Amino acid sequence: MLVIVALAVASVAAGAGLSQAVPRIQDVGAWLANSVLGSVTHAEGPSGKADATVRLASARGGQLRIVQSGSTILVEDQRTGAVSRIDPAQLTVTQTASYGSRGIEIVAGDGLAYIVEPAAGVVQRIDPATLSVVGAPVRLGARIGPAGISPQGTLWAVLPGRGTLVPLRNGTPGARISVGRPGDLMGLTLDGSRPVVTDVTAAKMTVIRPSSSILTVSLPSDVSAARPPAPLVPPTTSGREMPLMVPDRNQLVVVNTVSGHPTAVTLGVAVRDTLEAPQVLGQRVYIPDETSGSLIVYDVATGRLMSPVTVTGRRGPLDVSVNDGMLWANDPDGPRAVAVNAAGGVRDIGKYHPGLPGTTPAPGRSQAPGRSQGNGPSLPVPTQGGGSPGLPGHSPAPGRSGPTAPASPTGSPSPPASPSPTATPVPPQAPGAPTATSAAGSIQVSFTPSGGGTPTGYTLTGVPAGATVTPLSVPASGQPFAFTVTGLSCTQQYSFAVAARYSGGTVASPQTAPMRPCVAPSPPQSLRVTATANHAMSLAWAAPASDGGGTVNYDVTWSGSVSGSATGLLATTDQVTGLVNGSTYSYSVAAVNPAGASQPPASGSQALNPPSRAYNIYRNTALPLNVRSAPSGSAASVAVIPVTTGTYGPQVTVLCQTTGSTVTDPDDSSLTGDLWDRAIYNGVTGYISDLYINTPQSAAQHYDSFSDPPLWQCE
Repeated sequence: MLVIVALAVASVAAGAGLSQAVPRIQDVGAWLANSVLGSVTHAEGPSGKADATVRLASARGGQLRIVQSGSTILVEDQRTGAVSRIDPAQLTVTQTASYGSRGIEIVAGDGLAYIVEPAAGVVQRIDPATLSVVGAPVRLGARIGPAGISPQGTLWAVLPGRGTLVPLRNGTPGARISVGRPGDLMGLTLDGSRPVVTDVTAAKMTVIRPSSSILTVSLPSDVSAARPPAPLVPPTTSGREMPLMVPDRNQLVVVNTVSGHPTAVTLGVAVRDTLEAPQVLGQRVYIPDETSGSLIVYDVATGRLMSPVTVTGRRGPLDVSVNDGMLWANDPDGPRAVAVNAAGGVRDIGKYHPGLPGTTPAPGRSQAPGRSQGNGPSLPVPTQGGGSPGLPGHSPAPGRSGPTAPASPTGSPSPPASPSPTATPVPPQAPGAPTATSAAGSIQVSFTPSGGGTPTGYTLTGVPAGATVTPLSVPASGQPFAFTVTGLSCTQQYSFAVAARYSGGTVASPQTAPMRPCVAPSPPQSLRVTATANHAMSLAWAAPASDGGGTVNYDVTWSGSVSGSATGLLATTDQVTGLVNGSTYSYSVAAVNPAGASQPPASGSQALNPPSRAYNIYRNTALPLNVRSAPSGSAASVAVIPVTTGTYGPQVTVLCQTTGSTVTDPDDSSLTGDLWDRAIYNGVTGYISDLYINTPQSAAQHYDSFSDPPLWQCE
């Protein structure tokens, strides 16, 4: 890896000293790219105002990618591969580095930074302050997919060709975690300290929890239709809502990463629209629509689409991220950007404002008509449920705010109202945003009411024979606009549509995503683990309090000196054999139905210690009997048992049996065998030949057979 680092010291304003040119910028905010100008603009968080601009040398016309983590501000020119560090205190580019490859990716977080070379499968740590490499490169031996750094400083990287997720701590790879089949299309999101891997090929989501437990969620089958090159998931999120965009099906899937319950909403935009990875802020999901230059807004709490947020109002790229508690949507090729707070309030950002310290925009470029050149007042906060019926995602014209006009079910904008005194009647329209949510034994379908005509009510279509829908009809007033369908099978997925009834007929919404009428069951109850036999343990448990709406079976896993698993068990008991006596084992039992596995599973641990038995010494009438340190006649003596004068000598406690050297009685050559008993005599633990202890097999003159039961082998 070739690394060239150049120092850059420049004033942000020609002919001005730093004391005159550098303003005091706020720590809370975001840096926004101006790819055409080769510069970046800082916007202050609470007000959303732009307060500084920094130019990058030789970056004009490049594709700029900003990596921001605390005070670490790195800008990657994806055209040349050059990486620059911005000093936010001095508003200068202090270092620029070239790492010899245009296919690199910068990952930063928790005061750390890495260069990832996906094709080479190499990760190289760098100093975020100097951009110099730190330590040796780490070669993972496979192509690297998405990667990110958790708040604890762990770098997580997906290896799609292996179907694994690997953590790197202090530059050292940890144990790889299986998250899918080799070759599956996967995305990575860091939900705080929890990595979430979305496998769109297998339509499943895997959540790695801090306790190392794994939550696996079955996603709607339509997810497997997601197009390459990668799943549309955010790189980071917070809280418990994990979004996934399926543009080929015009669907947003939101998974609760605590309960594992998925919800899917069908958006009312055209499938041909270019939608990008969704972002979560508060209780809302924002989906960039690069066809309309706006953000589609879905409110998770109400299950409703809100009024869209206009960014540019035209086709073009949008850079959307969440930083410092705000969502930032930026036009990298133009002057427009917006900041959205957690309540949904929107502020326009004038990136090319001529009064900003730093580089002025190129001659001839100005703010497009209809938007404020400055840092204007906040737009109205969208009201709960105040979406644009029938046309979520298509924004008002630049300079306007509030709901848009209704649209046809295909997502094409309706014509503007006529200015004549007589209003043009609004034609009947379909209900919008049908949302399907899996529940235990049911599917709940909610929707946005129609925005055109005067419907007399709503019905649910696609309900299979034998199922029950409640209510049969929703009145035009709603309260709520939702149906519940029961009597379905957990082994299948179902899609529905909502039909608005008008006097002249019905108009149906798009189909919901296919969903199961079940959720993962709760954990098994009252797990008991018992050491019951030589090399074996027995497990027993009670059924979960909730089956999640589906038939439950069980997966058992164990780890210790021996590890293994058993899946698909129907009974609430299991016996694990082939274990090593004397070891401690950890067990987990998960209840499983087609929707997923219980989280957390029932768990426990148990030592497989053999039971002890008391037996008498015998057959040592001629010579004293040695207690040896090992099962061998040549091992050191740790105790001596005196000669027995009668039939039986003293009692010893036998712990277990093992094989060792062969012993032959000096007075009776028929007494010969290689079995030894580990026993306690007068408080001393050692080994005694089984020829001289009255165990069941010894008493039966079987000197080469273990007395199992009741005695167990020592190992």
